Amino acid sequence: MKFANRMEAMAFNQSGWHIIEESADGNTIYMGKSMVPDADENDPVWAIKKTTISLRGDGKRVTVIKCAEGCRNRWSQKETLEYLY
Repeated sequence: MKFANRMEAMAFNQSGWHIIEESADGNTIYMGKSMVPDADENDPVWAIKKTTISLRGDGKRVTVIKCAEGCRNRWSQKETLEYLY
């Protein structure tokens, strides 16, 4: 996401997430934040973060957090979006 300045970015990051959805096995978590109040899940106004949790061969847990590019995503399409580090 691109912000005008650090204060804007900090305010966005500290304001809570509007939707949090966890997979049945708990290994994938989607978090969505709308840019407008009362947005519909089909509106292209969502910033979406995806967290995946897996185990390495040595038994250690690996957590990977990626974000969908920009703030013009649809929550309803979160599973098919491209996520970047």
